[in-house]
Amino acid sequence: MEKVNQKRVVIHKVTHRGEAVLCLGFERDLSIEAEIKKLANCRWSQTMRCWYIPDSPTNFRAMLASLRPLTYVDFSAVVKNNEDPALPVTKEKKEPQRQAPVPPAGNTHVPIKKFEQWMKSKRYSSNTIKTYSDALKTFLRYHAGKAVAEITQEDLIRFNNDYILKNNYSASYQNQVVNALKLFFGVIENRSLDPELIHRPKRGKVLPNVLSKEEVKRIVESLQNVKHRAMLSLIYACGLRSGELITLKPEHIDSKRMLLIVKRAKGNKDRIVPLSAKIIELLRHYYKACRPKIYLFEGQKAGVQ
Repeated sequence: MEKVNQKRVVIHKVTHRGEAVLCLGFERDLSIEAEIKKLANCRWSQTMRCWYIPDSPTNFRAMLASLRPLTYVDFSAVVKNNEDPALPVTKEKKEPQRQAPVPPAGNTHVPIKKFEQWMKSKRYSSNTIKTYSDALKTFLRYHAGKAVAEITQEDLIRFNNDYILKNNYSASYQNQVVNALKLFFGVIENRSLDPELIHRPKRGKVLPNVLSKEEVKRIVESLQNVKHRAMLSLIYACGLRSGELITLKPEHIDSKRMLLIVKRAKGNKDRIVPLSAKIIELLRHYYKACRPKIYLFEGQKAGVQ
């Protein structure tokens, strides 16, 4: 029986950066956020605007154990027949997970393949190609037995109401579907179908947790390892993503002009970031101590990220 509680957390599955994850949707609550931060591998996604954790039975049970004392947890979108994953598991023959109906191969294989090839030719990232392809596959599965050419605008509205909203999928997933269908029908099908009829949700405006200069200074100064201190200082000072940091090479630092060249950043674009004299001095100290061979910040083996 559902707890009488104004707080509510909805769990659903999405694909994020090529990985199946569990997203947590809820109105902002500091007590819930504090409990979520204690979970191992739980992270905040700036693009999805939600907390997420890798999809696994262990993570699922740990999440329920942490959140249930605080709030009602709705996991109906991810667990078959609302079975409680916290109950003991009995050894039974596993049935395949039910998804949207699978249409005949001829209805999906060719258009999806063409869609993927077109995105590859336009140099879309591998994560975007997978996300958009999965969204299109789900949409076509939902309209099993119906040819792509017969799909109408009413089918788009029905998919939004009877699949996305009914299953409490996140606003970010809803936007992914709209983006994928808009691109597919406009480029591959060359039709006037309007995917905007799958209404885009209003995005919540959540203020980020920003550390003060004093807090950042204390964190950096607490690091004894010069490599870790240089990495964290560079991320903070230059606004680098983790993927941008690990691909940096010594030649990307122009100490004379006090610039950092970030190669192939988001959107496959290069950018230039100014460096302070303190950061350059710290990087010199790190370079003398560690002598990296290929990448600026290498792993345990030389020349490897």
